[in-house]
Amino acid sequence: MRLNQRFIARLFDSFLLIGSVVLCGCSAPATATQMERDLPDALPEGLIRLPEASRPFIVVAAAEDQTADSALRAPARVEFRDGAIAQLGAPLDGRVVRVHVRSGDAVRAGDPLVTLDCPEAAAVRAAVDTAMASLREAHAAVDRERRMLDEGVGIEREKLEAETKASELEAELSRARANAAFVGTGSGTAVMVRAPIAGIVTARKATEGMAVQHGGDALVEIGDPSAVWVIADVFERDLVSVRTGAVAHVELPEGTLEGHVTSIGAVVASGLRTAPVRISITSDTKPLRPGMYGRAEIAVASGPGKLTLPTEAVLVKGKDTIVYVQVNRTTFANKWAEALAGHGANGASPGLERDRWASRRALVIDACMLTPDQDSGSLRMQRVIDILTGLGCKVTFVADNLEYRKPYVQALQQQGVEVQFHPYTRSLAMLLGERGGEFDLVLLSRHYVAARHMATVRAFAPRALVVFDTVDLHFLREERLAELDASRAAGTAAAAKRAEELALIRRADVTLVVSDVERDLLADLAPQAKVIVLSNIHDRHERGRPFAERAGLLFVGGFRHPPNTDAVLWYASEILPRIRRRLPGVKSYIVGADPPATIRALASDDLVIAGFVPDLSPYLEGCRVSISPLRYGAGVKGKVNQAMSFGLPVVATTPSIEGMHLNPGSDVLIGDDAQAFADAVVRAYQDQALWEQLAAGGRDNVSRHFSREVATAAIVELLKLSDRKARDRQSA
Repeated sequence: MRLNQRFIARLFDSFLLIGSVVLCGCSAPATATQMERDLPDALPEGLIRLPEASRPFIVVAAAEDQTADSALRAPARVEFRDGAIAQLGAPLDGRVVRVHVRSGDAVRAGDPLVTLDCPEAAAVRAAVDTAMASLREAHAAVDRERRMLDEGVGIEREKLEAETKASELEAELSRARANAAFVGTGSGTAVMVRAPIAGIVTARKATEGMAVQHGGDALVEIGDPSAVWVIADVFERDLVSVRTGAVAHVELPEGTLEGHVTSIGAVVASGLRTAPVRISITSDTKPLRPGMYGRAEIAVASGPGKLTLPTEAVLVKGKDTIVYVQVNRTTFANKWAEALAGHGANGASPGLERDRWASRRALVIDACMLTPDQDSGSLRMQRVIDILTGLGCKVTFVADNLEYRKPYVQALQQQGVEVQFHPYTRSLAMLLGERGGEFDLVLLSRHYVAARHMATVRAFAPRALVVFDTVDLHFLREERLAELDASRAAGTAAAAKRAEELALIRRADVTLVVSDVERDLLADLAPQAKVIVLSNIHDRHERGRPFAERAGLLFVGGFRHPPNTDAVLWYASEILPRIRRRLPGVKSYIVGADPPATIRALASDDLVIAGFVPDLSPYLEGCRVSISPLRYGAGVKGKVNQAMSFGLPVVATTPSIEGMHLNPGSDVLIGDDAQAFADAVVRAYQDQALWEQLAAGGRDNVSRHFSREVATAAIVELLKLSDRKARDRQSA
């Protein structure tokens, strides 16, 4: 047993019990008479009295310097090599028509996996034919202008214009072909998802009839079982002694295997302080299976001596490592009595003691890792966590998919948030089973996350206040989509979603919604439920450039959210042509992650598909008007809040501003059909006085209804409910 601190132990008749962290507590020897005078009848917590009869059986040994071992040991796991695993999702929104494989099937590169029906596919493929036809006409025009010039009746400028037009159409054809290649082979609306590599189907989530979204969950996962390696998780303090090419022995269920170090991770995980060391296996063995766990022993050069304890001096009790260190009676306890008064019982729950400052402990479970620079829901949750931490809560965050994504995990950790992720957390059930009893509050974000885990939370976190954060009422959004499309099937699906979501609301201790509209609706549908409004949270920013220095229209929204895709398609096809006639040359910027092929195909000189941008500030401070042409949806729209927080006037549809306490005409302009929307955009773009009024009204609205102060009041109410539940359990 090695320690980082040197100490010499001398045996008397009292010892200090040290759990998890070794402390030096030695002093000069004292006589037995002196020690008896110092020794109280009742010893403080952490001290034990050694009976006289036991003294002959106790051995006192000094810690010694010993030369470091020639091998380093670390936990190890088997994983696919880079490029040896592929997760295949839907290239477009649609529905699964047929699934061609099962889990465990062997496939070759190019084999069909899933057939989809995607309405957008036909338009993407037709765009290639349209572009080819336009290019043929352009080439004919170029040939005509060249002949006329050769005959002396042409004009050089017109020839150059024809050649420029042909070049532009060639680029357009290249874009169309790239989009069609992205969709894959097939015809009409059929899209075939094929295997990009040979291997085994390790997971299949696709089922016939299920709806799929571009950027959604993987439908099929394929791995090449012949391309695996062993990864040892080595602590950062030991990395200096590991060398590429070093011999390694790995103990796995298949037996002890030989290999060598292939590479050493360049980044240390901030929470665990380990880095991955990749080991290639060179000995003959049966095929290794990704997911196996074992132990690696890596040969290292002998290093300087380290402080070493005899193994017999170390007691391992559960998760605690205990060493008995001799002290001079109660000197240590008396000296640090004030500091120790705030500590828990020695050796009991040492994992909680590191955060003894926390007044409450909260577990937040969301669908995936928070990406506050990409979507409004993540930004809201990030700020909820900020407020909880500021109110003295220790927050633990875990994504339903146990995702680890850079740089977002590190950003949370730097704010003092504990982040759990795979492989160190194998499942949420395991996490709750081990630690559920420590949480005062568990927040389940989104209905499908709550449906999956609420029963487990109730079972393993019985003292926690269970909070269901709807983000927005999904059934309300789906009902409005069904009404817009006049679809009976969509209406049936929305009714099922309503029943599921209302059942979760009734089972939760508290339900969070983002607007008064949703709170009032639930007052009718679930009158017994405790509902609190916790809306979007925005800071009020300094105003950007003045009216005269701004230009352009801005739409912000991630395209994993179907209403955003619908909004941009409607804007491009019906609203933008009207704006072009009255504001020629004014550009519209479409900013948001994961734009599908149908959106990227809309790109033109005055319609810029920017995709994801890491910093929205230049757009929010430089564009003249923000647009939100959403035709359906639910909840409060982050794109509207964010624009107004920067003093950027907004033109929106009625669904875009639901529950936001906005006054049309003074805080926002409204247009619910294409002509009305275009008229409102032109008014806001050209009328400086109106623009100034909208900018001021929007900023004031954010301060009144969507500030940190408003959100903090709602979260304080949550914590009071948590405290009340704890008191009720104690008195029961």
